[in-house]
Amino acid sequence: MDAPGGSIPARLLEQWPAFAGRGTPPPEPLGKGSLTHAMHAYVRAIPRDPGDLVTVMTPEVVREGLFWYLVRKRDLIRLKGSMLREPGVVVTDVPVVVEPGQPVGVGRVRIPSRTVTLVFVSSVNDLTIRAVNYARGLGAGVTRAIYFDIDPEQAHRLEEAWFDAGLEVPLDIVEAPFRDLTTPCSRKCAGSRLVRTRS
Repeated sequence: MDAPGGSIPARLLEQWPAFAGRGTPPPEPLGKGSLTHAMHAYVRAIPRDPGDLVTVMTPEVVREGLFWYLVRKRDLIRLKGSMLREPGVVVTDVPVVVEPGQPVGVGRVRIPSRTVTLVFVSSVNDLTIRAVNYARGLGAGVTRAIYFDIDPEQAHRLEEAWFDAGLEVPLDIVEAPFRDLTTPCSRKCAGSRLVRTRS
């Protein structure tokens, strides 16, 4: 879907088949009003059964540091925050960082031929199980659960609980020295893009 409004820009409609692939449904106008109001109204109008989830993906280009991002992207930040409070909705952010003037880590624009889903977990409970089931439902080529090993005893208990719960997703225990999650998380995500599974 496109931003609020009653119509789709002609240029977007013209470029859409080449970008998304022939046969992909065209974008729909989101509706009138503010971005947040229009999105909530659109999502609530989607027919779904009890227990169904709607995934809202928000692509964005990040051109500046955190301060200017917070100042200039207030509408988008407000939208993502409000959607987190909407029942039955999952918010997925798809950022492209541009510095200086060029996308970082992105080649030509294309629809990915392979996807990887990583579920970051800290324990085994109802929320974890729901997150794993949701991840499996995405149909990614690879789906794995990740636990950052801050406490070895907790990691051992988690492995046992994971096995007892019968979750059909591999669990990776990743070392997190000095309780730093940023570095091992970034490395795990980057490594997942390079791994190829064998049939």
